Amino acid sequence: MLHAQDWPELASRFYIYAPFGQDIAGYLCKAHVAAKALDREIVHSFDIRCGQDYLDRFRREAPGNAVLMWGRPAERLDLLRAAIEAPCHVAVKPPLLKNHAQMAILDELIEQAVLRELVLHDASNWRYDPALQLAAAIRKDGELLGPPQPPSPDLPTTTISHATTLADDADGLPCLASQGCDLVDLALWFLFSGWPSGPIVLHGARCGPQAEGTFSLADCTTRICVQTGAESETLVLSHLSSWATLEAGHGRDETGSIRPFVSLMPSQADDPADLLRSAERFCIERRYDFPGIAARLAEGRVEFVLPQDWTTDELHRRSSRLEEFVRLAMNPRHLAEDWSQRLRAKYEISSGLLRLACEPDARRVPAVG
Repeated sequence: MLHAQDWPELASRFYIYAPFGQDIAGYLCKAHVAAKALDREIVHSFDIRCGQDYLDRFRREAPGNAVLMWGRPAERLDLLRAAIEAPCHVAVKPPLLKNHAQMAILDELIEQAVLRELVLHDASNWRYDPALQLAAAIRKDGELLGPPQPPSPDLPTTTISHATTLADDADGLPCLASQGCDLVDLALWFLFSGWPSGPIVLHGARCGPQAEGTFSLADCTTRICVQTGAESETLVLSHLSSWATLEAGHGRDETGSIRPFVSLMPSQADDPADLLRSAERFCIERRYDFPGIAARLAEGRVEFVLPQDWTTDELHRRSSRLEEFVRLAMNPRHLAEDWSQRLRAKYEISSGLLRLACEPDARRVPAVG
């Protein structure tokens, strides 16, 4: 998809460093498929430099200043180190952190990137979904939801459930680490505008086709759930507050199609009509941020009517993610100070939940850096 768009900020030639094998063909094939889906042509040329010494060759040559990092999860720490030492901005994919020593190595690499003013961009594609962006704006509106519910491992403040067509060990990484890492990123982005203080508490986790993990941070308890091998990709984010429960994501509509949705279910003590008036006020105030939205009552809940062009297409979210990476790489000094803290916390939570699922007796309470 990146290669099917004319980015004025990017050079026309891309350099690909990789070992001999199917990885190079797979990458070029994905670029072709993405371009075909967008009904566009590939606009970049490729300089392929492959061999068993591809990583050493990259270190010697470093032909650019930005790296899109792919690779097997166990190799990604080495790839990240090579990119930072180059030095290059990096669009990161989550590494597989098997122990605390590897987490310490990642901490060191993040610190080097901060000192060199390098962008480490590892944002979940979900945060670029318009329905979830609308849900995040609703959460920040104090007149719609009211105070959050008190945190409890048995009744999480926020639950994010993702059904994926991938297998449990897709890319050689258990879904609790791969897909779970994306859901942790989504939760941190959704819940916190700045960076909260306090420890991260891991409550429990389990792997498998129905994986889940629960953690707490700054009076918010979050549960992430991943179901693998599903027929289609769906996601539901549910957030409990005193006046209403917010639900948003992608689900099947009455025709069976996957569509984005956002809705509010009032608490038993609140009148749906009052909640509707607050939602209508929100739609008017945020009409420039979210043009075309409206609110209506349906079966005792408030539904937000979303524009028809709000898509569930993964290509749209990936494109928005790449646009942000390019923008940040062009202006690295604009990088928010808490970006590195979010990255640390995201990996600490996802890798900690994975260790907890594999070793139930290894329960621990890591601190936020």
